[in-house]
Amino acid sequence: MKKFSVNLLFFVCLYLGINQLVSLFVSPYHGNPFYLEKYNYFAQHQDDYNTLILGSSRVYRHIQPNYLDELLKDYETSTFNLAAPSTFNPEAYYLYEKLLNVLEKDRIKYVFLELQSLDPISRRNINTRRNYYWHNWEYLNFAINYTLNSNISLNEKTQFIYGYSISYLVNKTRVIYDDVFFQTRNFKEYIDNNQDGFYAVDRQMADSKNNNMLKDRMRYFLENTHLLKSRIESTNQSFSKQNNQDFLNKAHLNKINYLIKKSKEKNIHLVFIIPPRLPEYDGLIAIKEKLPKTHIIEIANPEKYPELYQIDYSFDIGHLNSEGAKIFTEYLADEFIDLFPSNPQPSS
Repeated sequence: MKKFSVNLLFFVCLYLGINQLVSLFVSPYHGNPFYLEKYNYFAQHQDDYNTLILGSSRVYRHIQPNYLDELLKDYETSTFNLAAPSTFNPEAYYLYEKLLNVLEKDRIKYVFLELQSLDPISRRNINTRRNYYWHNWEYLNFAINYTLNSNISLNEKTQFIYGYSISYLVNKTRVIYDDVFFQTRNFKEYIDNNQDGFYAVDRQMADSKNNNMLKDRMRYFLENTHLLKSRIESTNQSFSKQNNQDFLNKAHLNKINYLIKKSKEKNIHLVFIIPPRLPEYDGLIAIKEKLPKTHIIEIANPEKYPELYQIDYSFDIGHLNSEGAKIFTEYLADEFIDLFPSNPQPSS
């Protein structure tokens, strides 16, 4: 029995060791093929860009780089949209940190990074590559601290910590199977014909004639527009509160300040963006109130940006169509100019 236990321990250690050795030879973005394709394109053309956008489809589908550069011509921006579908916190922060590690100093002037709350990992997604490839000790620690600092019930905190802990363990035990033999399909369509990384969801639907999933999403939204009205009401409630600081997550704020500081080391001015149509805003508003004004842009208040909640500019409950994306980009440019009216290249 003792010999069996020793042999078992040996093979377990060998297995884990090989897995971690393999992880040294795969891309740190391997679990997000959408982002990986866009990053590879950017890496080959990085001399052409000085401004980047990162986050989920809330900025991938809504910020038009070529149009933004036209609006910010006095700032001499040249923008590429690196955002990818379903790239949420903390994955988006992980990707940005990895990017910072390889960027040369003074290569990029501005980065727009979507500000996001932390969501739980559902049990059905714990074993999926998208939910474990980025899991290292640093981000497990961040997720746990974020959860412990959250204004949620003990049961919800338990579910959060369970999901992120199991996902971390999966990361440490499944690399050899899921990465060496994993072949990605071609995601070049997500770069778009303009070569700027933006791809409006209604345009993708038109280009992909057999994409019934997108058609079903739009049809469902148009048949249930009351859902958007409910979201507008809850968003208005968040923005009408006199004080949102009860929802401030200090672990999240510390992480954001760390990313701002790390960006400054590369002479990058990091600007967080709060987009419209999110399910919850209390925590994001609390963060906004604590950050320096030159590092946060909010384009979500329905009273201030009513067009971004209108049916005519919508694709589904969470996304704008092409016309809506154009309006969002215009608002972003206006807010950016308001931040730096006389200093096109703000000192970090």
